[in-house]
Amino acid sequence: MILALLAACTSSSTPPSTWQAMAFPGEMAESVGSLSMTSSGLVAGGMLGTDQDPAIWGFDGASWRTLSVDSFTVGVVSAILPDGADHAYLGWYDGLTGNVYGYRPSTGHMDTLALPALDVQSLAMKGGVLHAAGNEAAGPLGIFHGQVWRYEAGSWTSLGLGGSGTSEAGKPRLNGGLQGMAVSGSDLIVWGRRLEPDVDPDFRLAILVHRNGAWTEIAAPRAFKIWSMVSDVSGNLYAGGTSSGLAGQVWQYANGAWTATGPEGAEQVLTLAVNSEGVIHAGGTDTRNGYMGQVWRLAGGKWTGLGTTGCAQVSFLAAGPNGVMYAAGRDPVSALQVWRYTP
Repeated sequence: MILALLAACTSSSTPPSTWQAMAFPGEMAESVGSLSMTSSGLVAGGMLGTDQDPAIWGFDGASWRTLSVDSFTVGVVSAILPDGADHAYLGWYDGLTGNVYGYRPSTGHMDTLALPALDVQSLAMKGGVLHAAGNEAAGPLGIFHGQVWRYEAGSWTSLGLGGSGTSEAGKPRLNGGLQGMAVSGSDLIVWGRRLEPDVDPDFRLAILVHRNGAWTEIAAPRAFKIWSMVSDVSGNLYAGGTSSGLAGQVWQYANGAWTATGPEGAEQVLTLAVNSEGVIHAGGTDTRNGYMGQVWRLAGGKWTGLGTTGCAQVSFLAAGPNGVMYAAGRDPVSALQVWRYTP
């Protein structure tokens, strides 16, 4: 998910704000496409504003610095997946091709893993194995469909999502595009759109689960779009997005069905994250604050707004140690910014 407006806001109905701007060099960036806490600290991925090169920035506790820039391509770093000490994987795409890189923060060295994809939407580890989710071409006319790949022994293997065309009808597939991926226990979950002529447009959102080597489809909430999914420490699955009534919503999945949980007054829920204490957080836009950004946390079955900095909308959250949360966004003069919340 790449959004240009990313931010947070203050609400008189929420606790006093403890968010602090982290002096992100927003004048250098065109967009932010990912935010993650790695072994070497907080890292943001995106696109440079000057040459539209994919780039990543790191925060060393006092200031930001540009960690790496791929000056030979254009595009955006769309996913960051930490993988132990001094290593992470980066997902990247430019609108025509996608790729995955291995990255070492200590040296800035990047190695291409040569993923054969049109784009990379998400990266995840399942069973200690790297998985990438995105879209691939399906013919000479620019048709595409969702796919998931597993990386082992130096090569990528498709997990066999069905493609486009009438011959693929009836197979588990996302022929309208894959939009995201998450891991819940031993399950790999992807979601996106399916374009079937006999499917009600309100039900074209599809959620597929890869379990025991096969794909199955589970029920989807009545949603216009899902932006993010996470599991809590108990294994409960949550999805954040926009309902079919165009309101922000977080749904919980249990016993084969989705239940809406809130937050009340949300216009959009664009990102979900679990903090170091196992608490679910959601970021988006709050209609009760002049359609400004907000971050909520779920505790005791109720959502509470945290109150932030007074900007547009929260699209990326990342969890730090000791309950600290980070949000990426734009400040009041439209420069990209990252904020830190200290409980």
